[in-house]
Order: sequence, then C-alpha cells, then structure tokens
Amino acid sequence: MDRVIPLPFRADLQRLVSAALSACNVRKAVLRCGSSVVVESGDDHGPLFVVAAHPFGVGAETFEFQLLDRTARRLEPDEVERLYAVSDAVQKVLERAEAQQHAPIDDWIKNRVAVAVDYVTDSFLLLHTDWTILHVNTQFERTVGSKRADMVGRGLWDAIPQIVGTAFEREIRASMEGTVPRVFELPALESPRWFQSRAFPCEDGLAILTIDISDQKSEEVARAEAERKSLQARRMESLGTLAGGIAHDFNNILSAILGHAGLLADLVPEGAPGRESVEQIGVAGRRARDLVNQILTFSKSTSREVVRVPLQPMVEEALPMLRAVLPSNVTVSASLIDESSLATTLSHTEVQQLLVNLATNASHAMEATGGEIKIQLVRASLAHELEANEGRLLPGVYAQLTVSDTGCGVPPEIVGRLFEPFFTTKLREKGTGLGLHVVSGVVSAHGGAIVVESEVGKGSVFRLYFPATSDAGAAPELLPTAHAMPGNGEHVAYLDDDEVVRLMVERVLAHQGFDVTVFGEPLDLVAAFDADPDQFDLLVTDFSMPGMNGLEVARAVRAVRADIPIIVSTGYAPDELRRDVEALGNAEVLNKEQTFEELGVRASWAVSR
Repeated sequence: MDRVIPLPFRADLQRLVSAALSACNVRKAVLRCGSSVVVESGDDHGPLFVVAAHPFGVGAETFEFQLLDRTARRLEPDEVERLYAVSDAVQKVLERAEAQQHAPIDDWIKNRVAVAVDYVTDSFLLLHTDWTILHVNTQFERTVGSKRADMVGRGLWDAIPQIVGTAFEREIRASMEGTVPRVFELPALESPRWFQSRAFPCEDGLAILTIDISDQKSEEVARAEAERKSLQARRMESLGTLAGGIAHDFNNILSAILGHAGLLADLVPEGAPGRESVEQIGVAGRRARDLVNQILTFSKSTSREVVRVPLQPMVEEALPMLRAVLPSNVTVSASLIDESSLATTLSHTEVQQLLVNLATNASHAMEATGGEIKIQLVRASLAHELEANEGRLLPGVYAQLTVSDTGCGVPPEIVGRLFEPFFTTKLREKGTGLGLHVVSGVVSAHGGAIVVESEVGKGSVFRLYFPATSDAGAAPELLPTAHAMPGNGEHVAYLDDDEVVRLMVERVLAHQGFDVTVFGEPLDLVAAFDADPDQFDLLVTDFSMPGMNGLEVARAVRAVRADIPIIVSTGYAPDELRRDVEALGNAEVLNKEQTFEELGVRASWAVSR
C-alpha cells in the first residue's frame, strides 16, 4: 500500500489515527489493508482487545479501521459516533491519495486546502464565474441535504434549485458582480433557523462561508422583547400616575355632583316638576364615575376585593346591552355552558367591559359587509401549558370566554401589537387604541390569559381564559342601608379643603342624622381635637390636601385621641394608601365618588363598633 499512499497523505492518516485514541478513549488505533498495517498509533504493552472495527473500501482495496483497549468493552454511543467520523475522514484521505498519487504538487496543495476547509464549522461553497460549483465542504452537504458528488461540477441553480428566486440568490448575484466582500443574514427556507453568509468575490468566481446564527438571533429577539416590555412598563407607570391624578380630580367633582343630586332627589317627590331632571343628573354622574373606573382599570391602578362569583349569569346579563350597541348589520349569537357554578373573580362591570370592547372591535372589522359575532362560554381543562398572546396558560381549570367574528381578520405581523395601548389600525374617529388594552388589563388582573387566532379575509377569534373553580364563594357582605342604621346625633368632624365638597358632605351627614362640624384647614381640626379630644365621635378627612394630607391628620388626632374611628375619603385610593390607613386600626378608606351612597352607612358602622 505504500505506493498508493504518498507521504503527505500518510501524515494526514497518522494524525487522524492518533486523534482517534483520545476521541474514543482507547489504548491503540490501527488502519489495516488486508493483513497489512497501514498506519497505527498507541500503546503496544500488555494484552489488547479489539473493541470496534469499521471496514470500508477504496478502489479495489478493502480497509479496516480498528480500535483496541485493555478490556473487551462496548463503546459508548458518543465514542461510536466519533469512530465513524474519524473513519469517514480516513476514507476520504485514502480516496484522495489514490486519485492524486501521480498529481503534481499544485494539485496536492489544492487538496490540502480542501481538507482544511472540511474541518471548519462554516458551510463552504466555491463557485466559478459561470455558477458552476467547484467545491463544497462537509458542513455544506449537511446544510443543504445533498452529497458533494451530486453537486460539484454542476450549475448552482440546477444542483440546488430551491434557492432560485430567493433572497439568497439575489445576494450572491450581487456579490459575484461586486469586488468587495459582502455580509448578509437570511432565514432558512423551510425552518425557523437563521444564517449569516460572507461572500468573497475573486477573479475566478465566488467563495461563500455560511454560519448558523439562530442562537444569536434568538438572544437578539429576547433582548428586544425585554426592552419592549421594559419600555411598556415605564409607559404604563407614567400613564398610571396620570390616570390616578385624573381620577382624584374627577372624583372630587363627581362626589359633589352625585351628593347634591341625591339630596335633591330626597327633597323633590316623585312626579314633581324637575324630578326627572334630578334623576338624569344622577344617571350622568354615575356614568362619569364608571368612566373614571375604566380609566383606573386601564392604568391597572384599582384595588378590589377578590370574590368568586358565577360567570355565566353575568355574561347572560350583558348580552341584551351588547346587542343594543352594535350596528344592525351585525348579529350576535351566544352559546353559554349551563353551569352557573363555574366561578371566577370577575365583576359585572368587568364582564361588560370585556364583551363591549371585543364586540365593538369585531363590529368595526365587519362594518362594510356585516356579519356575525359568536360568544361562547365553556369549561377548559388544560393538562399542559399552552402558548398565549397575553399572560400564561398553565395547567388547570379555566372558564374560557370566546368572542369570534366573520370580519376582515388581522395580518400576522399585527397580531403581536393588538394589546399595546394606543395602537390602532382604525381611523381616529373609530378608535383610540385602548379597547383591547383594557381587555388585556382586566384579564391580567385576574391571572388570566388571551389566545388570538386570525386569518385575513375570514375573521378573528379571541379566547379569554380565567382561572375557575366549581365552588362560588359567598357573596360579599353588603353594607347596611342608611335607613337600617341611621345617625343618632353622633358628632362628626369633617375635614376637606374643597368648599363645594364640604357643603355637600355636611348636608348629607346632617340629613342622615349626624351632628357635623366641618373644617377647611388641617391645623384648625387638629387644634379642635387638642382643645377637647372627646367632643367628637368620628373623624372623616379628605386625603389630598396642601400642608398636611389626611393620613398625617389622622396620626396627629390619634396622638390625642387613640380610640377615635377614622374614615379617609379620597378620589384615588392606591393599594399603598389602603395599607397605611388599615395599619392605623379602626380606620378605613372611602372612595369619594361613593360619598352619598356610603358615607352615612359607614359612619353609622364606625361609631357603633
């Protein structure tokens, strides 16, 4: 065999055989041709056993690559894989040795370069100026799924027809016509992987190195998503602060409007002139109050008691109102599971918000042609985590509320942005981009998730999942009515820097049987308590005031009268404020817009405890 293995190729074989020792964890490796040893490497001391052998043919000769060790053992799977890899490389060297044994030194150098290229992890493609494939390496074979022998010598477009008409073709044609290296990144044709190619034009053609950058791309996408979420969180924090300020100012105004309207309603009897107008003031005020609550829901700044109630009756109750607000060319059908015990933590208002926003969004998608909106409520039991557009769908039992339409559908590139605040594809007069964000906020607040399916020209399906139980909790305890527990001359100190609100509260409490002393300045109230701590039975104070806020006033009063009950009234009650007030003991927070309906009742409760 010496005559068919020139010295340079024998050196390559020696290196490969030596590499097999450490790669396969054996004591000796031998390449045989028949009964002759071609190349060997390793330890000859002591008895050795053949633990693996890989035969192959080169031309008319039969070779066998053997591995020997001190014990007769089975190779591990990864060792077997390395054996085949080394054996394949040895076979290729022998094939080149036989084909090139009489070639001039230039051809030998070319083959040495080809061998070196086979060791790189990049895919390598060498093209002639007429697009003939001159060489590919092993990695390129794996990437395109074709053998080298089936590609070399053929035209590129004939050998690999799947790249015709792709961005890869456009890029390499531009590279062939250029004179400087070109780098480009493209997704794979039939897989989610990404590749980076570097094309080097030369006098005789083009050399292209390609590497898989899928992991790098995944990291870039994850980093961009993290940055997007961070920006979204900062934006929502700012919007939440703005919403809180709006809520406080609006609720101050609404408390006065609703309070005075309520007082008037008690003074103007049924059927009297002006009674209907008084009632309409109350209706408009309550609608404005609901709007403020929606703003707070949008900013995710509200806090609510968690009570599980059946979902099916609330959806059923919302349907007539939903049909009334939709255009006449849009029909609504419902299929609701007849299981009233399937309970979630949603409230009536939130169910209406969900259905109105989703149905309004659907009706806009069917505005020109009309269509149908289907609403379904079913029990969904998930054994495994499912992918969701918003939130996480972990294994468990869910109430699945589905709203589907037969509208124009949503392009895939837009689906991922549907729940961003202020994102809309509608004209300005048709939408603000807040509807679906409100839906996302409500779902998120209840630990739920949203799955969106949409196809352009066929419609969209929004599936809302809420953690559910078959056991509805007890209904929240209702406050007693003012008539059931009226005031009985108890002396109430009321503090508010807003004169309009002061007047309204004074009249409401007096109307409900309390003796009221009002204050416009925190220091005046504190001084009154210092002078006679026992003259008052209850302190009701606004929270947001210049100089001292309501919490600071409460602490100052408690310093001289530790047992006095306290109600802190505010137009905006974040969780932190509620926790601070509760920490005082015998103290609670009252939403200012609920003053007329609840203050007298809560005052009666407070002084009777």
